[in-house]
Amino acid sequence: MPKKNKGSREGSLLRDTILNTVIVLLTIVLFIMAMVLSAKTKPRVGTLYGPESADSMIRMLERGRYQEISESRYSNEMMGAYAESRPSYLVPYAAADYYDSALISYGYSLAGEKNIDPKYGETMEQSREALGEYEYIADEIDDFLSHGRGSSAP
Repeated sequence: MPKKNKGSREGSLLRDTILNTVIVLLTIVLFIMAMVLSAKTKPRVGTLYGPESADSMIRMLERGRYQEISESRYSNEMMGAYAESRPSYLVPYAAADYYDSALISYGYSLAGEKNIDPKYGETMEQSREALGEYEYIADEIDDFLSHGRGSSAP
């Protein structure tokens, strides 16, 4: 049996060590990338200390962050913050209802659907009334859905 020389074994050992190191580093990089992507795509549920405050939701409305209002509304309700028990949530929740119904109606109209369920129109009318002094938000939501941007508040 021929003997392997010392240089051949060291070369093989070095190659195996480098290969194992590359595999471990790639695994770590992929794990970190998965964590970052997970953090970016993870839905935001309220705040660390509980439901999103009504004041914070009003600021979201004023900045045109309508989808966040809708998400905050549903996460707040999962935590027990209903508009019936907290009147300060009436305006943000009305905006969320308007946004959700307008989004569905707009989606149907883009698809060429002529027979849109009238409940969406009714919800939009009721929500517009509930917005009170923030009624201009409904127009901004319509503009946002039609043109992809909101108009400035009066």
